[in-house]
Amino acid sequence: MFDSPPLPYFYAPATCQPRSLKYVATPTMDGDGTHIQQLGAMIWDAEKTTKQNELLNTDQPWLLPDANFQRTEDGTVFKSAPISKLLLLAVQKFSMRDPYGMGVEYEGGKPGWNDAMNGLVGMLGSGMPEAYELQLLLRYVERTVEKYGRDVEVPEELKNMVDKIMDALDVFEGTGFDDEGDVSIDLAVPDAHYKYWDSVATAREEYREDVKFTFTGTTYTFQSSDLTSILKRFIYHTDLGLDRAMKVSSLGDSDDGSSNVAPSYFSYEVTDYAETGNVDANGHPYVQALGFKVGVFPLFLEGPVRMMKTLPVDGKDEQMSVYSNVKSSGLYDSGLNAFTVSASLVGQSIDMGRMMAFSPGWLENQSIWTHMSYKFYLQLLRGKLYDVFFEELMGGGMLPFQVSEQLERSDSKSEPMLYSAAASAITNSTFPRSALNLPLPGSPGLRSFPNGVFLLRSLLSLSRFQPARAGFPRPPVGFNGRVPKHLDFDVHRP
Repeated sequence: MFDSPPLPYFYAPATCQPRSLKYVATPTMDGDGTHIQQLGAMIWDAEKTTKQNELLNTDQPWLLPDANFQRTEDGTVFKSAPISKLLLLAVQKFSMRDPYGMGVEYEGGKPGWNDAMNGLVGMLGSGMPEAYELQLLLRYVERTVEKYGRDVEVPEELKNMVDKIMDALDVFEGTGFDDEGDVSIDLAVPDAHYKYWDSVATAREEYREDVKFTFTGTTYTFQSSDLTSILKRFIYHTDLGLDRAMKVSSLGDSDDGSSNVAPSYFSYEVTDYAETGNVDANGHPYVQALGFKVGVFPLFLEGPVRMMKTLPVDGKDEQMSVYSNVKSSGLYDSGLNAFTVSASLVGQSIDMGRMMAFSPGWLENQSIWTHMSYKFYLQLLRGKLYDVFFEELMGGGMLPFQVSEQLERSDSKSEPMLYSAAASAITNSTFPRSALNLPLPGSPGLRSFPNGVFLLRSLLSLSRFQPARAGFPRPPVGFNGRVPKHLDFDVHRP
């Protein structure tokens, strides 16, 4: 961490836009109102690529690798020790906590691991999985610095950003705001939180502008004792935010927020704003957000999985409590003895992303994603819940222990997704089951298949039961809702 060869910083040709160029007032889905969305969060920066091309077009080929790394004002590639880079990452992520200090903002245009929730970015969304990872990162850096008592050298731009964050924390703590303990949480973001968030977000944007092309090359050395104190303060406020998220909780179909399962996502409705006087390429006005209200979502399995990583490995009671709560929630499919990627999404806004286009029990809409549920089982092992792990394993939670007749395919075949019981919500009147070879109500098993065959079968089936239109031809005469043999690569299906 301290004595390894120093590492360079990647020179990214893309730029994360400031809020003034991505908070946009747009019409709502129904066209009856206006809401504030985060749009165009990332751009391919022409200025940065121009600078990079100056190196790529050189007649000195030994300089070409340097074009991928951040340089100083005198042209030298800037490098830091690994511990310095981890500190920079931790500070950046800490500065990206959402207006209520709970999740990490999805301000870069992507919704974290769940790409089907792509609309969440536009909803000014944030993620708790990233917040739990932030907690782990802060703990690691703080523990390492304190253990070895070594000073840490950082670019002066990072030192300036840390100073601004500490000033914002002083002001926030000076307000006397306190929601520790058993207190109710108002979904309207308090003014103290808004002002802190605005100050820190401004500091982050100023840092990015300062290092957009180069570092100055000047460094600052944090004394180990000072840095440990700073990191402990960051950890304290991160922990407060994680506790606050558990109080805000989740909300959805048959979910009143009392599950005591870690939430995964929040969104932020802008309740007050002022137009900046500028507009985007579509003529929509850019705005400055002046107030927020938290939006709450149903449960997703990723939240408790990441939460379990933060629990002590010898804290079996805590680990067991999380497991029991998850199994008692809408994330458990008792029919297949497996855990779904999400709870019911019934009633959720289409704004949240393309997952709302999927019928329940399919893909990211309450199906069983094996790579997601396996991560949950891995946490059972890490938490030393060995009996529970093998109970889930042998009960069918892992594919080798599912009954082949249920899956109706080779149980040795890799499967990314299984239908869950939620697929029973699909009725013949809305989407004929026979079209996708789905199990009929009351049948003993649910089917699964690779995504490619799924998409092909879906398209052919839809064209069979909907009027033909441009770009959506009818299937061949005699098509019975199944993919023709010469197109079906699923050799295990009869």
